[in-house]
Amino acid sequence: MRDDAATSETPLPGTPPPKPAKSTNAVISQRVEEILRLRIDGANFADIRDYADAPERAWGISDSQIKRYIQKSDELLRERTERGRGKITRIHLARRETLFARAVQSADLRTALAVLDSDAKLRGLFDDTKKLEHLAATLLAKVADLEAAAHAHHADRPTTLPASRDPAGGQADRGDSGEPVPLPSP
Repeated sequence: MRDDAATSETPLPGTPPPKPAKSTNAVISQRVEEILRLRIDGANFADIRDYADAPERAWGISDSQIKRYIQKSDELLRERTERGRGKITRIHLARRETLFARAVQSADLRTALAVLDSDAKLRGLFDDTKKLEHLAATLLAKVADLEAAAHAHHADRPTTLPASRDPAGGQADRGDSGEPVPLPSP
């Protein structure tokens, strides 16, 4: 009598192992989400490979499949960022509120202040007037320097053209009235 259960699980010698079942769309979506979280946390390809090969997961996929999952996670992030910019801002604000609460609970006032500072910047509560004032002063100084240089250059040049004769024997630099023609202003 033949044991069908034993023969269906054990491949015959010399035959390749059976291919794992194809992942469902739900499984793929879950993996892409997991990879997105890993990427946001700063994981690189090797980290993701280790994550996929961990015994508790054992996804059993190739490096090229991992690369495709990473591409899908990048597309997902781009999609979410473009569509939900307000949502992303809300997430960042919520994270800061959590960090602030933890810092206060642990009496880490320096971190609490840094979180408040970051929160205020994200909300646009700080007017960066000192930087703007410095930039404006720098630009005004450059404009003044350029004007002074232009004025000095203009002062070195004669305001009228010298009287000279053209090859035909007439005076080329005189107008109809016989007066010298002034140079145009720069």
